[in-house]
Order: sequence, then structure tokens, then C-alpha cells
Amino acid sequence: MAGAPVNPCRVIAASSGRGWKPAGLRTGGWVLAIEESRIVNGVVELSFFTSHHSPSPNLHLPFPLCSIHHRFCLFRLKEMPCSARRGRQPAAVSLRKQGIWLAVGAYALWGVLPVYWKAVQTVPALEILAHRIVWSLVFLAGLLSLQGGWTELRRALTPRTAGVYARAAALLSVNWLTYIWAVNAGRIVETSLGYFINPLVTVILGVLVLRERLRRLQALCVALAALGVGYLTWHHGELPWVALVLAGSFAWYGLLKKTAPLPTVHGLTLETALLALPALGVLLWREALGRAAFGHAGPGVTLLLGFTGVVTALPLLLFAAGARRVSLATLGLLQYLAPTGQLLLGVWAYNEPFGRARSVGFGLIWLALLAYTIEGWWRARAAVRPAL
Repeated sequence: MAGAPVNPCRVIAASSGRGWKPAGLRTGGWVLAIEESRIVNGVVELSFFTSHHSPSPNLHLPFPLCSIHHRFCLFRLKEMPCSARRGRQPAAVSLRKQGIWLAVGAYALWGVLPVYWKAVQTVPALEILAHRIVWSLVFLAGLLSLQGGWTELRRALTPRTAGVYARAAALLSVNWLTYIWAVNAGRIVETSLGYFINPLVTVILGVLVLRERLRRLQALCVALAALGVGYLTWHHGELPWVALVLAGSFAWYGLLKKTAPLPTVHGLTLETALLALPALGVLLWREALGRAAFGHAGPGVTLLLGFTGVVTALPLLLFAAGARRVSLATLGLLQYLAPTGQLLLGVWAYNEPFGRARSVGFGLIWLALLAYTIEGWWRARAAVRPAL
């Protein structure tokens, strides 16, 4: 790479599976968007193209992995030869399209997941959870072996890392158990509410735990969502506890995973490994009582229980692949596909009630989410707008 360094720039970063992934870059009057990234000899190399209408060389930004822990960092850019950027922008557009379809596939699978749990609803939720953990571990361990990732996992396994993933595993088990039980108890609509309000619960956790400051519109969105939950509580005479447990456990899980050092497959393998012994204990206990479903409740149920690992891991893998190719703003919009699918399934396929009270409560929450999404989109656009 040749060329003199230009002025320092600010990297606008966002969370990704391996750390902080810059989503755009501003230097003087230029705004640059990521085109390609790779890791070479422990250094993250990012290629950018500018959004300015005037011709400009492509740029290359190398920085050490230790810098990814800083949301805003200063670096110096080096020019790449102009010939290096030819033909790359169409390839980047193609990658983004692939990423959108991969993410849509992940959220669509999560949206229809209640159908799978309904198919094994004769099995107690705790036993389904135990099978989900054990078979997920089997599937992920095989996948990790194919990737040759065991060495990386062992190298990264420190007491601190194990502690982070143990807490994450506990939250994940609470989330999975609540969801499976609620689906088979006829409360799919309430599970969808949990995942609708999850982004706003995450914002609240950011304020309480990370001491982040709420912007005015964010505060209004949280207040509207709280009003919707309060209305549902008042009308039905009880808190929508399923939704709150799902949203709270998943928000805490996401908060922990922000500091987790392992990639998606490695991390989920470790989490299921930490839960495997208790899960095996549950399965052996059910077998000793003569109440186990696996191998006793017919070939259909046995096969479905054995494939719980695949239906758990497949959407996660699709999501991880899609998240590397699209922006967080796009993912923020697509994330509502899953609870929307769950809501439609609950109301139309399983005839769960959705009367006036739920319409009002959900309407307030949807209004809050609409405002929250628009505000986030507007700020993301403003962040990469050329400086005047």
C-alpha cells in the first residue's frame, strides 16, 4: 500500500460477533462505508469506499485487535491504489443482499418455532428443554470439530470467560424453558409481546447497568411501552409475566454477550456444555421414573426431540452469517419479523384471543417501537452524513 497518511478519522462502531464492527467512518467532508473486512496476522483490515460524489481513492484501515474494545478510536488512513476498488462496490451490494436474506431466514425460522414445540407438547417443558440442550451440544460440537475450532475455544477458556458464559447459560435456560412452556400452555401471543418489547428492555438495562443516558425520544418510547404493559396488566388483572421474563432474560443475555470474547458457535457450544450435566440428569431422572418420552412416545416425537439441536442452531448460524453482511439498522428492522410471525401463529393458527384490550396494549407498544426504530434509523443516517 502506498500513499501518505491523511487526517485522523473517527470510526463509528457497532457490536458484532467478534467485537466492535465499524459501520461507517467520517474524515473531514468525506463519509466512508465499509466494503470488506478481514483478519490478517492478528490485525483487522477494513476496506472502505466513500459516499461523496467526487472521485476518491479507496482507503485501507489497519488496526490491532486490542483496539476493538473502544467505541470511538482515532486512526490514520493509508491510500490503496485506485485500481484496487474497481468492481468491488457491486460485490459489496451483493453481500448485503445475501446478508438480508440470511437474516430474514433466521427471523422467519424463529417466527415459526412455536409450530415445532406444539408438535411435542405432550412432553413436559423441562424434558423438552433438557433435550434441546443435549442435542444442541451434540450438533454444535460436531460443527466446531468440522471448523477446527476446539483449539481456539480451549485457548480462550479462562476463569473469567467461563464465569461470563455460565451466567449467560443460566439466563438462556430460563428463556428457553419459559418460551417452551408458554407456547404449549397456549400463550404464544404473550411470547410475541416479550420479543416485541425486548429492544426497549435492553435500553432500560443500558440506563440501569451501563449508566447510559436516555435521549428524549427514547424516554418517550419506554414510557409508551410501559403504558401498554400497564394497560394489559390492569385489564387482565395480572402482569404479563411471560413477556417480561422472556424480554428481561434475553436482554440480560445480550448484555452479557457484549463482553463475551467467543464467536457465536464457540460461545453457544460452551453455554450448552455448561448446561449439559444438569440436562442429562433430568433425562436420566425421567427415564428412571418410566416417564421419558424419547424412545417411548413414538418415532415421530423421538425424531423431533432428537432434532431440537438443529432447530436451535440453524437460525443462529443464519443470523450470525447475515449480521456480518448487513448494518445494525437493517437488523433492527428485521428483528420484528420473529414476534410478528409468532403473533400471527397464535391468533390465526391456534385461535388465541386477541380482543380490544390486547389491541390497545399492543398498539401502544407498537407505537413505541415505531418511534424507537425511526429515531434509531435517523441517528444512524446522521452519523454517516458528510460533515459540512
